[in-house]
Amino acid sequence: MRNLGALALSLWWLAAWCPAQDAKPYKAIDQHALKAPPEAEASLDSLAEYLAKPCKTDRDKARAIYRWITDRIAYDVERF
Repeated sequence: MRNLGALALSLWWLAAWCPAQDAKPYKAIDQHALKAPPEAEASLDSLAEYLAKPCKTDRDKARAIYRWITDRIAYDVERF
């Protein structure tokens, strides 16, 4: 879980400091990431394989991971 937090923080930093990108080129990647089935989410390896499937560049892979995290991960403010 600690690695996932570090990854999320790294992706947040990357998004905050990189020039704004038009989301249109990532539409297909975003949709793919958001449709990850439970079988793909069963392990980190299967999730990584699923998210990387339509990607052609490392930037595409980062976008797929970023989009999946922003949809699936939420802070538990009350517990924190």
